Amino acid sequence: MTHTALPAPTLRSPAARRALLGAGILSRTALTLVALGFLTLPVLAVEVPRLAIKGDITAERDVITLGDLVSGAPPALAQKALFRAPALGTSGTIQVRRIVEATAGLGLDAPESGGRLQISVQRAARRIGAPEIEGAVKAVLAKQRGFDVGFVTIAFDGEAPVLTVPPDLVSAVTAQEVTYDPRSRRVTALVVVGERQSSLRVAGQVVEMADVAVLTRAIARGETLNAADVAVAPSSARWRRSPSAPARRCARPS
Repeated sequence: MTHTALPAPTLRSPAARRALLGAGILSRTALTLVALGFLTLPVLAVEVPRLAIKGDITAERDVITLGDLVSGAPPALAQKALFRAPALGTSGTIQVRRIVEATAGLGLDAPESGGRLQISVQRAARRIGAPEIEGAVKAVLAKQRGFDVGFVTIAFDGEAPVLTVPPDLVSAVTAQEVTYDPRSRRVTALVVVGERQSSLRVAGQVVEMADVAVLTRAIARGETLNAADVAVAPSSARWRRSPSAPARRCARPS
């Protein structure tokens, strides 16, 4: 029987084996790098937002922060206080160059200004007018002196008083340190909101009112009055007829 010899396996040298292994490793490494490149492309495509000055603003607090003035500010720096806000209810301006200097001091690029040279800042506020202030003072007078608040008014000195408070301060208006002189009818008081967070000192004169009958239309001499011709209206209890005003004689009802 004739035996056919099988071909002997080819023996590679150590150098050849190292060459094959090196080529395989390089090809796998290249594929891995390509895959990582495709994964990082979306990340690289995201642009960092550019800083830009917002324009005119309304300040709600005592200070103005980077986030109030500049859009795109990093969250870690957005609450950084840069300037003081104007007084309650007033306005002011900030030069753009000062904003650029402030951002540079924080290590940020200069924000886009849009051609502006300055921005306007309005301080938010709530105004408490004379009616509320008068009501607070009259409430104390009613408690201390027994005045009927419905028949008392206060003529404040000078212009009508106005108390300016922060918009988020919603406490009731109260009067403290109220003094009253019965002879001169002068009154002074310290009007406050909250725990004296906002206050205003006022002064004036108390005027007591009384209901008086007044004519609702011009009456001819000798004409008889009807009920519709007379109305009751509050008037100063110390009302006096002006010397230049003609006296009017009312006819007795028939």
